[in-house]
Amino acid sequence: MKAIFLILCLCLSIQSSATGVGIANAVKGFQEWRTDKIQAAVNQMLVVKSQILRAHGEPNKKNLENLEKQLDQIKWNLEVAKDLSVTDYFVLYLSQHSNPDRFQQAALKMSAKEVAQLMEAYANTLGPVPPTEQLVRPTQQAVAPARLPVHATQNRDQFK
Repeated sequence: MKAIFLILCLCLSIQSSATGVGIANAVKGFQEWRTDKIQAAVNQMLVVKSQILRAHGEPNKKNLENLEKQLDQIKWNLEVAKDLSVTDYFVLYLSQHSNPDRFQQAALKMSAKEVAQLMEAYANTLGPVPPTEQLVRPTQQAVAPARLPVHATQNRDQFK
C-alpha cells in the first residue's frame, strides 16, 4: 500500500514540476486532461512491471504478490482513464481548478461534440422537464358561448 502511495506521489510531483509555475493556472482541454490521465496510468504500470521483474529474483514472494495486486489495480485504473467522459472532466478537473476563468478557457479548448455532451449531462442533472404547455395570451383565450335562457331560444326567430 505504501508503494502505491509513493508511486502516486512521484507521478504527481513529476507532473506538477513538468507543468512549471507560470503555466500552473492554465486549464487543460478535455482531450489533454484525459490523455494525461491515461499516460499517468501507463507510466505507473511500467514502474510496477519493472518492480515485478526485480521481485522475481527475490526470495520474498509476498512482495511479488503485493506488486501483482498493484498491477491489477493500475490496469483497472487505466481502463477507467480510457473511459473518462466530458462530464468526468467537468466534475473531477474543472470544478476543482482554482483559475477564475477556467470555464471560459475550457470552452475555448472543447470541440462542439464535447460541449454538446457537457450540455446533455447538465440537462440530465436538472431531471425530467415536463413538456411545456402552449402559452395562451389572455386575449387568445377561448370564450365559452353564452348560454341563452330557455325562453330566449324559443323566441330566437324574433332576432333574425
